[in-house]
Amino acid sequence: MVQEVGCIFTVTTHKVLKQKRKGLSLIELVVVLIIVGIILVGFAASASTQVKRANRSDVENELQVMSSNLSDAYYDLGNPTFEPAADAADGTTTERARFKRFLITLETYLGCQFDRGSATDTADFGSIVATDLGYYVEIKEPLDTYEQTYKCWFVTSKEAPARYAMICSGGDNTIVEYEGYASNNYSDDIVLIIYPKTEE
Repeated sequence: MVQEVGCIFTVTTHKVLKQKRKGLSLIELVVVLIIVGIILVGFAASASTQVKRANRSDVENELQVMSSNLSDAYYDLGNPTFEPAADAADGTTTERARFKRFLITLETYLGCQFDRGSATDTADFGSIVATDLGYYVEIKEPLDTYEQTYKCWFVTSKEAPARYAMICSGGDNTIVEYEGYASNNYSDDIVLIIYPKTEE
């Protein structure tokens, strides 16, 4: 008689369970921080550009309104002549005093306030300074978007090739670089030149 002898093999498998990781590795964290940093830098640069554009646009709009109002004033009042050299010749300030009175009238048209000194003190001229062919003065109110005063030049002499007014803002760097104006180099300044339409 033949007897079969068998072996029974039992195979037991153990599933190796992977442990779930908690958090990020240091490398992954650094990569995420770099990406976020790049996004923030790009956003900040874009936002800064938009703010600069908005500021310039605000100043340009304000100057356009001033231009229109100044043209109306010159149309109504005429294109007045003031001779700053006359003051220097006789030692008096008669012409500058006349120009100061003109600025007081001009304020009602422009809706601004020039730094022209006291209306009652005839010796106080504020920022009014005689130039070769006219006068320089600052606008005290309103300030421009950069919280700086507007600078104004009025060419008023009969000897000038043309009588005009120029109002400017220093722009983003807030520095008025008027030395280059004669050669039409305005740097980043925002400059408005007004050749008033008059009946003369």
